Amino acid sequence: MRSATLLLALVLTGLGLSAGPASADTATPTPTPSPSASAANATPDPNRVTFGIQPASPDKAGVIVPDQRPYLYYVGAPGSTISDHVALVNYGLKPIVATVYSADARNDQQGGFTLLTGQEKSTDAGAWTSLSTDRLTLTIAGRTTNSKLQQTYGYAVVPVAIKIPATATPGDHVGAVLVSVKSAGTAAQGPNVQLDQRVGTRMFIRVAGALEPRIVVENLSATYDGTPNPAGPGSATVSFTVANRGNVKLGGRIKVDVSGLVGRSASIDLPDLQLLLPGNSVDLTATVPGVAPQLRSTASVTLTPLKLTADSDPALPDVSESTSFWTIPWTSIGLIALILLLGGFTWYRRHRRPSIVDVVGAHAQKPVAVG
Repeated sequence: MRSATLLLALVLTGLGLSAGPASADTATPTPTPSPSASAANATPDPNRVTFGIQPASPDKAGVIVPDQRPYLYYVGAPGSTISDHVALVNYGLKPIVATVYSADARNDQQGGFTLLTGQEKSTDAGAWTSLSTDRLTLTIAGRTTNSKLQQTYGYAVVPVAIKIPATATPGDHVGAVLVSVKSAGTAAQGPNVQLDQRVGTRMFIRVAGALEPRIVVENLSATYDGTPNPAGPGSATVSFTVANRGNVKLGGRIKVDVSGLVGRSASIDLPDLQLLLPGNSVDLTATVPGVAPQLRSTASVTLTPLKLTADSDPALPDVSESTSFWTIPWTSIGLIALILLLGGFTWYRRHRRPSIVDVVGAHAQKPVAVG
């Protein structure tokens, strides 16, 4: 029997699962999943594995319950220790065995938020975070329904401790706390498929010290693609790199403009760059339509820095870079060249000096009188 491993998509919940108070006859607080939760909380399938993770904190009675924080966010000095909690929720009917651990975060090639793989070792925020052990495994009971048809979800709280090293550098250090559940499944290749489902809550740790926000546009280049219509506009392909060279996390609103010898030709707004972590960069390419062929044009990229609501960063002005490139109307030039060539050839035929061959030939063709 053939076996395979299927790794489902990693869901990083920038907006954690929302939770509410316990029902009237429930002994412990019961989280209530939001409609945007990754769990399919209304599914009747008893074999479906659905679960979530979110920040948790004490309520008025001192009981640790899931809270409304969208992510874990801390500010601390080097050498300090921070204590917190996360809540693991089982939305399915069957008990699950969950493994909880932490990992460093980074940006992928598209600028998205991702984490180190299980084979990579964390050295930053993920390494500073402990959950009793490096990888804590626990069993969470399944969902139940009481006589009043009120649902109670399996629920567990896990303490989180963050020890910021005394040598930690100022600025933002980013990771996540993840929960992983492995279960058996079936696939066309055979029944032995191991599903590894993971969800996580983001963790931002700001180490006290001098903050240096700096986001730059690098490696800017542009090319022009014209059209067969001599007077028609073409398009410009603008490529560039956005890099976070500072020590705080930033996003960016990006606009690309193309201007020519007689003014602006075209522009386009790109989707916002949501979150670029310190030391990370992303390569972007924009196609700007409606670019008039004005021989020589300039492509400009303007980036407006964005920050998280919780951050108090120093003011950072817009960043702008530009480069020149040729926007030559090759079709028009080709037509002009062809017209000049035909005109020159016609002029040459009309004004060229007759050759000896032409003269001899002309005399040879004259009639000669006989007798």
